[in-house]
Amino acid sequence: MRGLLLTAVVFLPLSLAVPGIGVELEQGTGIPDLSGWCMLDWLTPCTSGLSWLDADGLTLTTAQVPPRSAYELELKLIPYDSLLIFLESPEGVGHVLLYLDGERVGRFPLQRGAWWIKLSHLPPQGVFRLELDRYCRDLTIRGVYFPCRTAFPMADCTQAFRNGLVAGIISTAVVFWLVYLITR
Repeated sequence: MRGLLLTAVVFLPLSLAVPGIGVELEQGTGIPDLSGWCMLDWLTPCTSGLSWLDADGLTLTTAQVPPRSAYELELKLIPYDSLLIFLESPEGVGHVLLYLDGERVGRFPLQRGAWWIKLSHLPPQGVFRLELDRYCRDLTIRGVYFPCRTAFPMADCTQAFRNGLVAGIISTAVVFWLVYLITR
């Protein structure tokens, strides 16, 4: 009985945890600084409601009937804990709602012109959803970006190449020397 009580005390708070509680949200206006960010492919997410993709980005338009227009992204498909969403709207009416596994984690008023939302500390799994409220008419997602990460800096690549080249030359010389000794 004591073990069962201890298990309940330990695991009950974990089961009641709210998804997305650790997600940090940041908003800004204008064109974001995209240095260090790479654009996510448009084939990764899915959309609901009315949307179309063109040279400007993915435009969501509010429909008169459900479902609401939204952009959804399965987080396990992207190995990053941050996203930067670059948006543009012709009007400043309505709100953008952000959900993580069905729980609302953010609500931002629409900004006229270019603006952005940055999400940090995303969980490794779950569904992220950006949804238009019923008052928002049009919203263009100009791009969704993730932090660019390289395995190692370019200087390390150059050094690794040089080390490999030297090792290759030495091993080739040793093999030729051994072949020479054997055939002699």
